[in-house]
Amino acid sequence: MSEDAKTLAAGEYAALGLLKRSRMHGYEMARTAREEGLTEVCPLEQSALYGYLNNLEAMGLVAWTESRQGRRPPRKLYRLTPRGSAIVDGWLASPVTRMRLVRTEFLAKLHILASIDAAATAPLIQRQLSVCERYADSISSTMSEASGLPRLVAQSRHSAALATIAWLESYLRELQPPVGAPA
Repeated sequence: MSEDAKTLAAGEYAALGLLKRSRMHGYEMARTAREEGLTEVCPLEQSALYGYLNNLEAMGLVAWTESRQGRRPPRKLYRLTPRGSAIVDGWLASPVTRMRLVRTEFLAKLHILASIDAAATAPLIQRQLSVCERYADSISSTMSEASGLPRLVAQSRHSAALATIAWLESYLRELQPPVGAPA
């Protein structure tokens, strides 16, 4: 992943993900994000979105063409550049590295990926499960050595990790048809 891509906000990645589906006007992107519930997990309101689009354009990840309809003022029709497409592909394939991002960025990623390539969602969930399991194991090993508040913090983090793992496993089962069922 390039240095620019490492500095992208979750909302910028989500904007790239929406453009991976199709070219869109900024207003259409904001409406789509709101209607699909993406604004629940990523800041994609119209005011934030236009800031993201300006940043993404400056980084060479999106470009636009002018679009006119009748006597209305011209509007920008945004599209991914090849570089933007490669960066969003990498983002969509990668699990998040921090547990707190599972309930925000990972959910946005999962939603967008399901609309682009539904077959890729189960492998992403499996990769995320591996990350969460490693995290839970690392916390578990520190819990026995800690006492007082550090132990409570470790216990809290461990139980949150276990709950996330249980949810990911449950969702993965929902995605996979029962054995013997027609595909």
